[in-house]
Parts: sequence; structure tokens; C-alpha cells
Amino acid sequence: LPYYELVASRLRFLGGTTNHWAGISRPLDELDFQKRDAVPHSGWPIERASLDPYYERAHDYCRLSPCNYDPSRWSTTDAPLLPLQGGRLETRIKLERPLRFGIEYRQQLERAQNVRVFLFANVTEIEAGDDGNDIRGVRARSLGGNELSVTARAFVIAAGAIENARLLLNSRKVHPDGIGNDRGLVGRFFMEHPLIPAMELQLASEKTRLGLYTGQTRNGMGVTGYLALQSAAIREEGLLNASASLDIGSADQRIAKSLQGVASAVTIWNHLKEGRAPPTFGKHVANLLRDMNRVAIYSYERAFLRSPLAASLVLELEQAPNPSSRVTLTDERDALGMQRANLHWQMGELERMTVMRTSEIMGLEMGRAEIGRIRVLEAGDSGWWPGMRGAWHQMGTTRMHARPAEGVVDADCRVHGIRNLYLAGGSVFTTSGSANPTLTIVALALRLADHLKEQGI
Repeated sequence: LPYYELVASRLRFLGGTTNHWAGISRPLDELDFQKRDAVPHSGWPIERASLDPYYERAHDYCRLSPCNYDPSRWSTTDAPLLPLQGGRLETRIKLERPLRFGIEYRQQLERAQNVRVFLFANVTEIEAGDDGNDIRGVRARSLGGNELSVTARAFVIAAGAIENARLLLNSRKVHPDGIGNDRGLVGRFFMEHPLIPAMELQLASEKTRLGLYTGQTRNGMGVTGYLALQSAAIREEGLLNASASLDIGSADQRIAKSLQGVASAVTIWNHLKEGRAPPTFGKHVANLLRDMNRVAIYSYERAFLRSPLAASLVLELEQAPNPSSRVTLTDERDALGMQRANLHWQMGELERMTVMRTSEIMGLEMGRAEIGRIRVLEAGDSGWWPGMRGAWHQMGTTRMHARPAEGVVDADCRVHGIRNLYLAGGSVFTTSGSANPTLTIVALALRLADHLKEQGI
């Protein structure tokens, strides 16, 4: 499947990808951690309950408060919950507060007595010991030619799903296929959250209040309701998890956002609202100018032609773990001498069936509740829906599993067979769920930190 340029989807400076994070947060559902017969390779080696205290702490680090996703907590008279009682559909809540970790925590890192931060230091190799069972150091280089070697009792690689896999695969002096890759799993099971414009809702009454679902600000924090099937229905139907966001206006307007020029215009606007230009600003301007006609049409339709009775529904879809969806290395090398990454993003029939059946059930439930009628959009000639795109959520390339034959790291995020090497970030996700991953990434990092302290490291 087509994907974004990898160099644009990963930000290699202090604060990492939080530098363009929208701030949308929600824990994974309990269902996401469970083994599901309909989803091959599902089932984490940890339970959701073991992460609950870390989700609480992650809220503090992400400056979110309170840690409460009960839809009734956020319902008001002006922004009520849709009347979905007694059916198979429910409201889920996501919280939103964009936070640039490099800015937020820079002074704290500078003041810390037990932390040293090296900027411009690109790790180029993880050095295994002679027997291959431990790591003795990492090597880093700057584009200016400076070099750095670090030794430690333990190492945590936390460079994102693409770079975590790339670093392991590039480190081949002792392990010919790359560190942690004895069974060929590093880079496999790449997952995203496909965003699929799948439905258009025609409301039965213009009096229907959708404020909670189109997003509101409460105490400086964004709160948005999403629609999703209940966990029991997902299991019963043998589907993947999915949540649907709602936006006033036709589905055609949402599909237009997948066009490069429109997407770049939206990106520029969102960054300018924060008082800064986006990364790769020149490229976004070029995209906008190239698609100027479509950008003008989209802007006019959004400003003047949005019917209060029409709303588009975009599914944020869980991707089934698929070993053929993977990151590999190319023969091309970057300025630091490392082989570049190549992504082969692949999905299959379970994703297609989930989109179609989830849309059908949502249509039935909206009709039953007398909210309105849903028009289910058809897939295109490619077998996928026009306007489908990734959510920039990269996961799964060094997945967590109790068995080395099925995962790269164990339940403690330690690389199988390597005594002192750990991985953090979305790369360790066993399954993706449909919730935005950053809050879970922070929770897992805190859990790993506690584990390292318990080990006396």
C-alpha cells in the first residue's frame, strides 16, 4: 500500500515525533490485549490491568487531567451522548492536548544530575559482546564527523518503530542477520491505523446535538466522542477494533483531505495556529501550489457548503498483525553509512471485512436509535476506499511476545536472548487496537523504567 515518505514521518530531534503530535490520547481497550481467535497473532503477554497504574502516571507526563474516559463524565446538556442504549454501538472518549516533550522537559533534563543528553548524536551501531548474549556499547556519529561510544550495564533503544528495527538490522558484526533477528522477526508485523472515509450520516433532525462528537475544549483540553462497536459485538462478529470520528460535512470533503495539496494546506494551518512553521515547510508549500484548485474547492466547501444535516464518518481501524507487512533494509546508505529503511505496508481481507461489517452495524444502530441514516461508501477498484491513508502511527516491528518464536521482546521489553538490551515505543506493540498509541507508549516506558530500577540498573 502507498505510504508517506519515511523521512517525513519520523522527526529526529529532541522530543522526537511529539514535535508534530496532535496530542490525542486514549488507553488501549482491554480487548486489545486479549487473544482473539479471529485475529491471527493476537494476544499480548501482559494484561490491560497491569498498565492501568502506568496510564495514570502517563497522564501526568502528557499534562492530561483527569484520567477519566467514562463518556458520561464528559456529557453535558449542550453536548449530550447520542441515545445508543440497548444496542451494539457505544461512545468512546479521546482527550487531546498537544505537548512537545523536547520543549516541555528540556530544562528538567538539563538540571538532572543523573542524565546526559547528547544532541546531533545519531546511533549507528549497537555493539554485541563476542558471545552475542549481551550488548557492550553503542556507537554514535554526527553529520559533522564527531563520534561517540557509550558503554553501560543496560541499553534501551527508543527511536520509533521504523528506526528501532533499522538499528537492530544494521548491527550485524556478531549477529549476521541483525541483533534480535535470529528468527527473522525484526521489522515484521508493521502496523498502522488506516483512516478510512467509510460512511456518510444523514441526520433525521437538525436538532440533534453533535458537539461532543465534533470536539470541545474543556479546561484547556480537547474532548471528543467517537463511535465504536462494543467489545462483545467485535468478538461475536470476528472483527478488528475500530472507532469512527464524526465531522460535519459530506464524505467527499473528508476524502479530499487525503490529496497531497489539501493535506499539506491543513498541516500548514495547524502549525501556524501554534505560531510556527511545520517541518519540511517548503515541500508542503509545493504540494499546496501544485493542488491549488483542489485546495480552493475544499476550503470553499468547508466554509460555505457544510450541511448541518450531513456528517462524514472516518474509521480509525486496527490493523491485524501481519508478518508480510514489514520494514527491511535497502542497499542505499545514508550520510552516516547506515543502510536505509524500506517499508512494505500490507493489509488483507480481515481489514476489508471489518470496514464493511462495522459500517453496516453502525448504519443499523443509527436507524434503530432514530438518529439518522448512514450511506455506506464502497471500496474503489483497488479493493480499498478512496481517501484511505495512514494515521502516522507506526507500530509492531519488534513486537512483544512471551515466545521468542513469535516476538522480538518479552513481557519486560527485553530482547529475547540478549541479557541487557531493551526496546521502548510503538515497535513493541503486539496488536495495535484503534486508540492513538502515544499514551500507551508513555505508559510502557514508565513500566520499563520501574523494571530497570527493580533490577538495580
